[in-house]
Amino acid sequence: MRREQTEEYDVIVIGGGAAGLSAAVVLGRARRRVLLCDAGAQRNSCAEKMHGFLSRDGESPGELLKICKEQLAQYPSVGFEASVVQAVEKSSSGFRVELTSGTAPVADLLLLATGMADALPEIDGLREAWGRSAFVCPYCDGWEIQDRPIAVSGGGVRSAIDLAQELYGWTRKITVCGHTESLSTAQTTWLHASGVRVDAHPIRRIVHDNGHVRSVQLEGGDCIDCDAVFFSVPLKQGSDIAERLGCKMNGARIEADDCNRTSVPGCFAAGDNVTHVHQVIVAAASGVRAAIAINDELVCRDVRQLV
Repeated sequence: MRREQTEEYDVIVIGGGAAGLSAAVVLGRARRRVLLCDAGAQRNSCAEKMHGFLSRDGESPGELLKICKEQLAQYPSVGFEASVVQAVEKSSSGFRVELTSGTAPVADLLLLATGMADALPEIDGLREAWGRSAFVCPYCDGWEIQDRPIAVSGGGVRSAIDLAQELYGWTRKITVCGHTESLSTAQTTWLHASGVRVDAHPIRRIVHDNGHVRSVQLEGGDCIDCDAVFFSVPLKQGSDIAERLGCKMNGARIEADDCNRTSVPGCFAAGDNVTHVHQVIVAAASGVRAAIAINDELVCRDVRQLV
């Protein structure tokens, strides 16, 4: 994609994952001057395959991004900057974005498609297995582990028991690790009926073969053979830009209306950073919806300039 000579744009999109790329395509087709800024650190880059994306099920995240960028290149009004955003300033006329490339483009509107990040626990072997056989989302990776032994660890927005109940539809060979919370009557009844094992000791080490889990070692010394580990881990924003701009938050997510507008005038947000449903196809749809709302706002601006 070629870069516009001017550093003045209609929209600056921060984040080049599914949401940001989808928004850039829609805005490019609307003949808007767009700058897409992306440092290339997508959350799912560690995954071997992505799932649940109709027509792209089982494709690698990297291949999807490659295809998207190739298709985006046909729209000459869209520029691409492979840089980290250092700062964003809001003014009465729009936004100024400082990049590590040394440039500081400005735009009327801003779209944050910066995603979310997993706050991974410090467990030996986890980072090597992350995205290969250590996961967070049953809908993304449950099919591949069906009827196989797995370990489940909590600590995030939902308990390990809740995650185990969700995974029970894919496999019944489940061991919940590190659960120390009091069980409700319903949970106790379900555990007895399901046969799911619970161990209060947290996972100390993941034993793997080139990222593929073979077993987990617990703090108490026990070793549990399994083929995968699912974690419920806390989430955080993939960037602190929304916080620095003063966007209103809803827990860890950016609060946005039905048109993806944030509480900061002129600033929109799309993708994983505005929802608890983290699927590539959902993020792409969110980017499209934000782009249409952005173009509607630009149309209103154009009309005001002519009357």
